[in-house]
Parts: sequence; structure tokens; C-alpha cells
Amino acid sequence: MTWQTDWISSRSRLTPESTAVIDGETGERWSFRQLESRAAQLAGYLRSIGVARGDRVALLAPNHVSYLDFLFACGKLGAILVPLNWRLSVHELKYIVGGFPLEGCGRHCK
Repeated sequence: MTWQTDWISSRSRLTPESTAVIDGETGERWSFRQLESRAAQLAGYLRSIGVARGDRVALLAPNHVSYLDFLFACGKLGAILVPLNWRLSVHELKYIVGGFPLEGCGRHCK
């Protein structure tokens, strides 16, 4: 376990219904319980496709709660989140991603 997993799991147990995240654009709110649940579900999926401790998982997304889902899910697995700037060109992304092995890649869709 890493500090991220300990932190989100602890907050979920201590204050499950307290607000953890507020989307600044929509006003949508997520509780610590919801955030922990989302991270656990994503961690299960990542594990099912072969992501393991030490693997790198890239995420191409604008600022959104999905970053936290991936951050905490990777923490649960001991994987490394590689956030990618969605404003980069395909050429720039290929250069970045080509520099290391990736086990998984995610993106945010509205």
C-alpha cells in the first residue's frame, strides 16, 4: 500500500459521506466513499487487464475527477500514473509515450 491508498481508504472509513471533490464547472460532488469506490472499481479493471506493481499507466484527459480515480487506483496496485497533457500534439505524445513501456492507457470522455 502507498500513502495514496492509505489516505483515501482512511478518509472513506472516517468520513464516508463528506465531500471529497467538487467539479468546478458542473458543481457535481463526490464523497470520500464514492471516490474510494470509483478507485477500487478502476483498480479491479486495471488488474484484470494485467496492470501490476511497478507498471506505468498513462492517462490522457483534461482536468477532471477521473485523474483522482486513476491516481488512487494506481496507488492501490502499486502502479505508476503517467499523466499526459491533452493539449499536446500527436507527435509530442508519441515522443513522451515512446520513452518508456506502458502497461495501460486511459482517456476521459464526456
